[in-house]
Amino acid sequence: MTLEFNDPSIIKNQDGDERSVGFEFEFTGVEMQDAAKMVSGLYGGEVQQLSGYEFVVENTEFGKFSLV
Repeated sequence: MTLEFNDPSIIKNQDGDERSVGFEFEFTGVEMQDAAKMVSGLYGGEVQQLSGYEFVVENTEFGKFSLV
């Protein structure tokens, strides 16, 4: 199954940077490190632990994921 995404008509913000989007998901029963590994397993990228409760997955096919 191939997903297709259309670009929005406005792709730059007022500072000229590429726009981004954020989603908030709340869940229990999964450690943050495991969730970061799942993101990396699905979309590629490298997991970095920033603190005991904050991880980022960078260089994925969709950009950077922040898990807090």
